[in-house]
Amino acid sequence: MIKDYLEYQAIDYELYKLEREIRESDERKAYAKYKKAVQEETLQIQKLNAEADELLSGYKKLEADCKVCRENLKEIKEAAKDAIALEELKFYQTKLLQLAETENGIEKDIAKQMARIDEILKLYADAMEKGKLATAKSKEAKVAYDNKVASYKDRMDELNAKLRKIKPKLTDEKLTEHYFKMREDKKMPVFVKFTVGSQSCGKCGMELVYGEVVKLKGSGDYMECSNCRRILYVE
Repeated sequence: MIKDYLEYQAIDYELYKLEREIRESDERKAYAKYKKAVQEETLQIQKLNAEADELLSGYKKLEADCKVCRENLKEIKEAAKDAIALEELKFYQTKLLQLAETENGIEKDIAKQMARIDEILKLYADAMEKGKLATAKSKEAKVAYDNKVASYKDRMDELNAKLRKIKPKLTDEKLTEHYFKMREDKKMPVFVKFTVGSQSCGKCGMELVYGEVVKLKGSGDYMECSNCRRILYVE
C-alpha cells in the first residue's frame, strides 16, 4: 500500500516544487508588491474621504454656531444701547465679552478645520497619483507573472494527469486524508524513509521512543512522527 503512496508522492513532490518556484519567483513577488500598494493607496483614499466628510460636517456646524453667536452679539449690542443703570450696562458688557470670546474660539476652530481640509486635499492628490502608478505597475507585473505561470503549464498539466491516474490507488482513507492535509499545509514530503540504525525522524530530527523504533523496524510498516506528523516508513 505504501508503495502506491510513494509513487504518488514522487510525482506530486515534483509538482509541489514547481508550485514553490512560481510562488517564490521574482515575478510573483513584484505582482504581490504592487497589488499591495494599490490596496494601501485605495485604503488611504477611503480614509481621507471619510475624514473629509467628517470635517465638512463639523465645519457646517461651526459655521451655524458662529452665525448664531453673531446674531446674539447683534441683539446684545442693540439692547445695550437702551441700558440706563450701571448694573445693566455691566451685565451687557459681560455678555458681549463672553460672546466675543466664543465667536473667536469658533473662528479658530474653523481655521483649523480649513487647514486640515487643505492638508487632506494634498494627501488625496498624492494618494491618487501613487494609486495610478501602482495600478499601472501592478498590471505590468501581472502580465509578467501570468507569463511565468504559463511557462510551467505544460509540465504541471502532465504531472497532474499522472496524479489523476494514480490517485484511485490511494485506498486508505485516513492516510489519504492525512497526506492531502499535509500537502495543503505545504509540509512536503509527507512520507519519509526511516533509515535502519537511526533513532530519529529523517525530516525533523525528533528522537523516537525506543518502542516505536523497534516496532517500526520489525513490522516494515509505517508510523506518524509525533513532532512533524510526517509518515515514517521502512522499505
